[in-house]
Amino acid sequence: MTTPLQWAINVNPARLSPDLSLDALHRNGDRAIEHLSDLGVSYVRMDLLWAHLEPEPGRVVQEVVSWYRHYLKGLVQSGRSVYAILYNPPAWACELAERDLDAFLAAWRAYCRLCAREFGDLVGVWQVWNEPNNFVSHLKDDFNLFDVRTFSLASWRLTLPVGVRWQALVPLFRIARQELGEDAFLVYNVISNVSEYTPVSYPGWTEWEHFTDQFMERAGDCVDAIALDHYPDTWVPGSGPLHWDPIDVLARKVNDPRSAWYGKTALVGEFGYSSCPNVDLVKRPVRIRFFPEDHSDETMRDWYAQALPHLADRLAPERWPHNKLNLANVYELYDAVPGHLLGGSHAEVVGIEYHFGLLSVTGEPKPAYHVLKDMIHGRLVPAEAQKRKTPTHPLRLYMQGSAASRMVHRRLAPMVYALYQAVRPPLRRHDAGVLSAGAVWALYQLWRAASRPSK
Repeated sequence: MTTPLQWAINVNPARLSPDLSLDALHRNGDRAIEHLSDLGVSYVRMDLLWAHLEPEPGRVVQEVVSWYRHYLKGLVQSGRSVYAILYNPPAWACELAERDLDAFLAAWRAYCRLCAREFGDLVGVWQVWNEPNNFVSHLKDDFNLFDVRTFSLASWRLTLPVGVRWQALVPLFRIARQELGEDAFLVYNVISNVSEYTPVSYPGWTEWEHFTDQFMERAGDCVDAIALDHYPDTWVPGSGPLHWDPIDVLARKVNDPRSAWYGKTALVGEFGYSSCPNVDLVKRPVRIRFFPEDHSDETMRDWYAQALPHLADRLAPERWPHNKLNLANVYELYDAVPGHLLGGSHAEVVGIEYHFGLLSVTGEPKPAYHVLKDMIHGRLVPAEAQKRKTPTHPLRLYMQGSAASRMVHRRLAPMVYALYQAVRPPLRRHDAGVLSAGAVWALYQLWRAASRPSK
């Protein structure tokens, strides 16, 4: 049985009201429903902010519960279905997760139970957590479940993830299943773009596909759908609006009986384009900008005009015979108020997040708003693909080099690991040096062979 493609869009309460004041949420929420009806989207992806509902341990703010229920009811009455996100833990819960996992999971259970009791009759789809594979989410102060270690290099101190806390992540889904019920439709979402920046494929969880393999082996029985978050041309600068290779990976895995993903519904959980003009990655000695070309409201319009028909074609129902729901979700309805998102010393790059909205912060539609509306109503004429003008942009070249490096690394890593296992224990310091030199020599010879012109 196949299902037709439906369109959804994100609505974050913090973009309706940056300070989450109830007066502004009521006022701007009603206005947002008018835009949603005008667009004609079938689903609204809505954050049920844990920190907003329960700012202190055990203290649920009933006025906030009432607003969420009022708003979700308004969405349903307007003809939209609700795709709810269970995430945004408050600071006290994040601290619990670090020092007392059992207490954190008990608090998570109470939050899931609250949402099931208060909103369960209004929600059609439940997403549990958000992008659990996103190992750079701390750049915008999003909490995630990784073991981390701080490294020092000269005067720099860098905190990096070194492992996934599966013992914390997997129970989130099991608890959600228990509290939301067996009939609830549960989604796991994964971002495909963070591994684009890493030149190695080890450890395996840094790559979205392998992270999902490991997750589904542990918790696949608690998941009904896998949602892919993918941002060509924004988080993969210069790739173009037709860069949707991860969808092919998703299709292959959910249709392969040997895969732990087999039979799951496949969704596009997030996609979009930031109209942020540009940001500097490096200012001195050479200026390197994040995007090959400046973004604008006009380039956003052109991107959507090319991406939407192409994406609809890739999501043709016949490719997804197991889908109970065929959905693509646009991120996001509103721009964020400048300075609202946090990011510390990385604020410039995080600022890209402010400009994904199809509506400005004042509620004025950007040109891309009308493109999506035309697509939903069957009026969009597919735009001709634009030729990419800047293939030598430094960040784009780095990402292409990283992709090639990961491919080589995937092939070599098992052999190097087998060699390592053969010589230990013990592995003395000079042995490690010999192995390292040998690995470098092997890579050099591989590069020479690949560079040699064929006869």
